[in-house]
Amino acid sequence: ERYFRCEPGHGCYVLLEDVELIGRPGQGLLDDSNDIEPPFNVDEALDKLVGMLSAKQHLKSLRNRLEVGRRREGFGVKDSK
Repeated sequence: ERYFRCEPGHGCYVLLEDVELIGRPGQGLLDDSNDIEPPFNVDEALDKLVGMLSAKQHLKSLRNRLEVGRRREGFGVKDSK
């Protein structure tokens, strides 16, 4: 029986009492803590910078590529070169 999938050498089992549940990105913590920071917004952070247009464009392009890769991974598509 398979419990999870990961790259070889990257997964392991741990005792439940040794684990701190933190949730998934965008979902916040699993406990009722009120000190949750909002997710980092690349566009807002870059809008605060003056100039550096090509660097901003490059960072936004990189962010978009990572998002597409995460979505493709969710459908089981592997990007390998």
